[in-house]
Amino acid sequence: MKEKGINPNFSPTFCVARWLLVDVNLQIGNFRGCYLTKPQIMNPPKDKNGFFNTKYQMAQRMKMMQGKWPKDCRVCEYAEKFSTKVSDRNKMNNASWVKDFLDNKNMGDLLKNTDPAYLEVSLSNTCNMACLYCVPAISSRIEADIIKNGDYPIGNDIYAPGGEVLSLKPIDKNPYVNSFMNKLPEVLKKLKVFRITGGEPFVLKQLDDVLNIILMTDDVCLDEFSINTNLNFSLNHLDKYLAKIQKIKQEGKAKEILIYTSVDTWGEQAEYARMGLDLEVFEKNLNHILSCYKDFKVSIMVTYSALSVIKFTEFLKKVLELRQSYSLTHDGLGLDIPYLRHPTHLSMLILTEEFHPLIEKQVEFMRANETKYGFSPDETLMLERNLSWCKTYFQHESIENDRADFYRFIQESDRRHGRSFLSAFPELETFWEYCRKKAEKIPVRKNKIPFTEYLWME
Repeated sequence: MKEKGINPNFSPTFCVARWLLVDVNLQIGNFRGCYLTKPQIMNPPKDKNGFFNTKYQMAQRMKMMQGKWPKDCRVCEYAEKFSTKVSDRNKMNNASWVKDFLDNKNMGDLLKNTDPAYLEVSLSNTCNMACLYCVPAISSRIEADIIKNGDYPIGNDIYAPGGEVLSLKPIDKNPYVNSFMNKLPEVLKKLKVFRITGGEPFVLKQLDDVLNIILMTDDVCLDEFSINTNLNFSLNHLDKYLAKIQKIKQEGKAKEILIYTSVDTWGEQAEYARMGLDLEVFEKNLNHILSCYKDFKVSIMVTYSALSVIKFTEFLKKVLELRQSYSLTHDGLGLDIPYLRHPTHLSMLILTEEFHPLIEKQVEFMRANETKYGFSPDETLMLERNLSWCKTYFQHESIENDRADFYRFIQESDRRHGRSFLSAFPELETFWEYCRKKAEKIPVRKNKIPFTEYLWME
C-alpha cells in the first residue's frame, strides 16, 4: 500500500499514530499510542503534565525518526516485512485527518510535543456480551464470570480474578472518568477524530453526558465522530442515541459519523464466538442504520480467529449482499479483518494445516468479487495477510500448548454457560479430538500475562 503525502525525508518506519493518536482505557487507567502498542499507566487525574508526550512515547518517536522499529510496533513490522505489506501503519499514514499535520513538516518539527488529533476512549468495561476472546477489563460479563467462578484452567492468566480486575472501579466513582468529563470540552476543540469504544457504549448512561457535551460545546468541528457498538439491543434503544448522534452532524459538530460494529463469522458459529450475540437482532439493527441513517458510514470489524474460519465465506456473502442492496462501496460500508493474536489459544494459528485451503478459497472469493459494490483490493489483501501469517507461524514452538489450552478453555466455558462447542462447530470434531488428546498429555503451564501487556505481546 503506497503512503500518499508522506514527506520523503521521513523514515520508512514513520507512523503518525505516535504523534497524533491516543487510545485511553479509563476503567483501568491506561493509554497507548494505537491499539497495537504497549499500554502505559496514566498519570493521576490531577497531574497537570498530562500523559500524551511521555518519556516512553518520545523515545518511540525518536526510534521511528531513526528508521528503527519500536518493539511494540512489531505487528506492523512483520506485516510489512514478511506478508503482503498491508499494515495499520500504512493505513494510518493515509488517513484524511493526518494531512494538516504532515503538510510542511520536517524532522525537526517531529521532536516537539504534540496534541492528540485522534482520541479513542473507553469509559467502562460495562458490556452486554462476553466474546470468548475478550477479557474482564473490557467486558463486565466476563468480569462477573471470573469473580463468581474463578480462573480458567489454562496457561494464560489474562482471565485471572486478581490484578486489573480488582482495580476496576464503578464508572460513577472512577476519578479518571470524572477528570475526563471535566476536560472534554477543551479537548474536543483540538480533535480531528473522537471515537468512543467500550465495553458497550450504548448501554452506558454516561453516553448521554458525552453526547450532550459535544452538542453544547462551542468551536467543535470534528472531521469524524465515531462509536463502537455490538448492535445487540432493541431498535428503540438504538434510535434514542442515533438521533442525538445525527444531531451532532446536523449542527456541524462533526463532518462525518462512523458507526463501528463487530461480527467475526456468520450463523450459529458467530453467536457462539460472541456469547450473548443475537444475530437476528444484529442484522435488523444494521439494516436499520443503512436504510434510515444514510448519511452515516458503517464499518464491520472482524476479529479473525480459529472460530472465524469455517463459516467466513457465508459472512463475506452477507457483506456483499448488503453492499449491493444499498449500493454501498467499501467507503460506505467498511470491512476490517485483523487477525486475533491473543489469547493465543483462540488464534487461527492453532488450526492444523488442512484448514489453510479453506482460507485460500475465502481469499479467492474476495478477489473474484472486487467490484464497485464488492470488495476492495486492500480488503482482500487483509485476508491474504492473515493467511500468510498463519502459514508462517502455525508451527511455532508453543502451538501444542495452545491447542491443549483451547480444549481446556472451551470445555470449561461450555460447562459454565451450558453450551456445546461441537453442536456449533461439527466441522471441527476431528480437530477437537486432537486438542483433547493434547490436553491429556500436556500439563497446564502458567504464563502470567497481565492485561496491560497481553494486547501487544507477540
